[in-house]
Amino acid sequence: MKDKYLSIIIPVYKDSEGLKETVVSLLGNNKELSDFEIIISIDGGDKGDIDTAIKLINDHPNENITWHSNLLNKGSYYARNIGAKHAVGEVLAFLDAGVYVQCGWYVSLKKGIQCVDYIGGPVRVPEKWAKDIFELYESITAFPVKEYMEHNHFAPTANMVVRKEMFKQVGGFDGRLFSGGDGLFGTNVFEKGGRQLFVENLVVLHAPRNKDALRSKISRVTKGYTDLYKLYPENFNKVRSFIPFIKSVFNVFLRPSTFKSYRSQKFSYGSFVKVELFIAYCHFVSRLKYS
Repeated sequence: MKDKYLSIIIPVYKDSEGLKETVVSLLGNNKELSDFEIIISIDGGDKGDIDTAIKLINDHPNENITWHSNLLNKGSYYARNIGAKHAVGEVLAFLDAGVYVQCGWYVSLKKGIQCVDYIGGPVRVPEKWAKDIFELYESITAFPVKEYMEHNHFAPTANMVVRKEMFKQVGGFDGRLFSGGDGLFGTNVFEKGGRQLFVENLVVLHAPRNKDALRSKISRVTKGYTDLYKLYPENFNKVRSFIPFIKSVFNVFLRPSTFKSYRSQKFSYGSFVKVELFIAYCHFVSRLKYS
């Protein structure tokens, strides 16, 4: 074992409160943590993020927490690569600023990564945190990580772990991307023969996105698809970038039977259709913007 078994990398961009929540929940809920370091990778050099990183270091003098910052906003994947560059651990864990790391996360990580190269775990959005139908929809539909791993061979970087040797083998994340880099990275690991595993007890919680945040996410994801087919035309094509829009339109007509599985009396079918139509509209507008 190296001096540090695990390097936990947390990129942050103008989210000092989210950064604090993630670090505090990680340390507070995982007393078993050992042989680890926390690397805060600040994207854009925001003063609030830097001040929070310094305060976290001062508040936890017995933990190995460091921070690095690039002055320009180059995106979370670029920031993750910076964190990985400074990491000394043989295993790299990626968390997003703003997630709440749950009890048992570290124990599950150490057990899960033993015989594989790459693991992902649930990113849950508690229904009780939802304040409106858009946030409730998020709590039901967001982050189907198990399905992502089974069908697309990736886990969201909000809660993903990879061996450093494999990270280097695939060349890290594509730092030019602002969205879609987690899917590309996971696919590269799979194509390199990396062994992947979904770990049920490797859990973080994520706040639900409201209407504005959902619109912003759709725009970012659409831009990500556009960048992917421009950068990797042999693997991605323009038609594929329309899939999210087509899917959201069809959901209105194809999901009535599966809607029952949403398990919430608070969420009527009318509300479901309203949100799906809003999502379809956002995809359409974003698609026009980035065509």
